[in-house]
Amino acid sequence: MGSTGFSGSTGFSGSTGRRALGGTGRRASRRSVRGPAYGDTVITWETATAFYGIDFAIVDVETTGWSPEESSITEIGAVRVSGGQAREEFSALVNPGRAIPPDIVALTGISDAMVAHAPPITAVLPGFLDFARGRVLTAHNAPFDVGFLSAACAGTGRRWRSLPARTADLRRCAADSGLPDQVRQAAAAQLARLAAAGVRGASPQQWYALTELSGSGPVIDGPVGLSPSQVETFTKCGLRWLIQSAAGANSPSVLGHLGTVIHAAAVLAADGADDADITKRIDEIWHHLDFGSAWYSTKQREQAERMVRRFLDWHRANPRELVAVERELRVPVGRVLITGRVDRLERDGDGSAIIVDLKTGTSKPSDGELDRNPQLGVYQLAVMLGAFEALGLTEPGGAELIQVGKAGLTSRARVQRQRPLRQDQDPDWAQELVETVAAGMSGSVFEAKVNPGCRTCPVAACCPVHERGGQVTP
Repeated sequence: MGSTGFSGSTGFSGSTGRRALGGTGRRASRRSVRGPAYGDTVITWETATAFYGIDFAIVDVETTGWSPEESSITEIGAVRVSGGQAREEFSALVNPGRAIPPDIVALTGISDAMVAHAPPITAVLPGFLDFARGRVLTAHNAPFDVGFLSAACAGTGRRWRSLPARTADLRRCAADSGLPDQVRQAAAAQLARLAAAGVRGASPQQWYALTELSGSGPVIDGPVGLSPSQVETFTKCGLRWLIQSAAGANSPSVLGHLGTVIHAAAVLAADGADDADITKRIDEIWHHLDFGSAWYSTKQREQAERMVRRFLDWHRANPRELVAVERELRVPVGRVLITGRVDRLERDGDGSAIIVDLKTGTSKPSDGELDRNPQLGVYQLAVMLGAFEALGLTEPGGAELIQVGKAGLTSRARVQRQRPLRQDQDPDWAQELVETVAAGMSGSVFEAKVNPGCRTCPVAACCPVHERGGQVTP
């Protein structure tokens, strides 16, 4: 899936019996021979000669899915290239320890039968690391390939060697008074060498711990505005909330595109549109979404169709009365103003309000976390505070996450329900959480916390608990 665009002449033919990359079922070879398209970087002969003496390891990784947390590697292939020639090849199928979804089989050409007797990643990874050691690692979709390889290293007790991590190690050595002077001086010399080459975080002038604070007062002075989703984000990591709020540091997300599609389908379904009308509207929306490549757009279009089908099946089987969709809320509680937008607001048989939040992601809260899910709890609190009094809804009857993405079930949506606030042993927990978060948001210290979202965090390079942010530690 992280295709390198190899031509057939450098196809893998290693001992695993895997066919060359020019064979059927591999989209890489068919895309490698096209002319340059808009946005491509065209390598000229003059540029290429500058790389002539560099030893590259060009890698391609195939997997069972899209997320390293939920998927596994099924193949690692690499070619050593130097002087404009392919010098050596590495190719190995990997037993992922789990079934390969049919759509992934169609995409990669790798089936369960092909990897049934292949070695596990613990046996394959050392050989690949030896092959790539000392070479410039290159890939067509490097974040995807490196993401899976670094996750595989972590899962086998190894550390993925990256320049930011090495720079952070050198800084720690140079600053550690418990180490011998000779070691500290050697680390300082290497840092000076890296700083001269322009490596970020190597120069003391870029060490955050040595710079003066721009201010020590509270970030927010006055009323605090927050949304249910911000409460959840701040609860997971205060530092991420701060930087994203202050600098707008958000990563472009495929899930954001899929969320746009699902919410559009939900609005149309609420208006009584049939399947044909919904499909037509999705097609119109799809042309305005950027997925980076035609094959990936096609892949995500298929995923979107499955998600819409899960939602529509759930919607049509839902017995509750739909009161509103995409309903804005704005309600004060003390010096806090809760704002946001509810995906669906429904009325249960007893007249209570049910908040429905549509989810398109790959992860979900555990059952044990649902009753104290911050986002759902704050939505219910908003109902109690009168956010939807104009609609005749003043009593929360619970809230639901409707998982239509990969966190859903195979053929239908997964419904995760939070009980009504008044049925909780501590019915005031949501309001207390809002007050605690508001106090934290208006404070002057923000804590970085390790959590499942760290891997995709857009501010990881500024985080002292993340490997990429080692330069911000003392």
